Amino acid sequence: MRTNREPLTTNHALLDETRIRLEAIHFVRDLRERWAAVPSSELRQFKRVFLKGQQGIFKPAELSDPLSITSTIDSPYNDDPIEGGRVMYDFAPGTDGLKRCAETELPLIYFLQVKRKPNPEYVIFAPVYVVGWDDASRRFLIDLSEQKPGEAISPPPTTRQLMLPEIRTPESPMEIREMTKSYVITTVQRRLQHARFRNAVLKAYRDRCAVCGLGIRALLDAATMADNRGIALCATHHRAFNAGILRIDEEGRVHIKLPKNFEAGEGERAMLLAFNSTRVKLR
Repeated sequence: MRTNREPLTTNHALLDETRIRLEAIHFVRDLRERWAAVPSSELRQFKRVFLKGQQGIFKPAELSDPLSITSTIDSPYNDDPIEGGRVMYDFAPGTDGLKRCAETELPLIYFLQVKRKPNPEYVIFAPVYVVGWDDASRRFLIDLSEQKPGEAISPPPTTRQLMLPEIRTPESPMEIREMTKSYVITTVQRRLQHARFRNAVLKAYRDRCAVCGLGIRALLDAATMADNRGIALCATHHRAFNAGILRIDEEGRVHIKLPKNFEAGEGERAMLLAFNSTRVKLR
């Protein structure tokens, strides 16, 4: 009887681990729909397991294999996105676990830090897959395209050791190289660029809307001016800017022009017109 029960117990354990992993991936993907870069405080809302460690490869006590990889701004490991939305990741504690993830095509979560402590923020890719490794260069190859190995976008499955290509090391391992106009920017790189651009702009404007001074970071966007400079705007004034209702001249003065068929209550109208002819708040 014991022999019959043991596989059943093992299967139940594996099924529960699979549920936890999938729930974690769905959770972070939902967060990503609301945040260009997800604050660390939001990650703590997932109650099943811890989602990430301080840095590197993280395996919750409830799982047999790693759940996530975290790359911090000051990480000693060189994380350099390359063509095809893949990343090189140096060997670190947990190496055997990542090799098992490659061999079993186990989905992982990749956290890439774009804002420092005390309130760090992360660009999240999930699910990601380890598609190979190179013992000589001591690096893993991780596919961030969120496609299972062998599917349309990803390279063919490679659950064995690879001869990884040479990579061009940028001046800073955590910064993406400047893209030439002829280079096709991948979805992975666009997401990173957007998050880093927003972080840099909000930092420059001290987390405040340049028009109304709203200081709630979660409600702030980074807009692009005609001269390609970034400016911090709250969600309302960003939408007004994109719609042509709000314009900022070369001297930094705000101009509001409501459409003739503008249908809104006095509160909405006042919220926009209150800042007409004011100057944007400088950095």
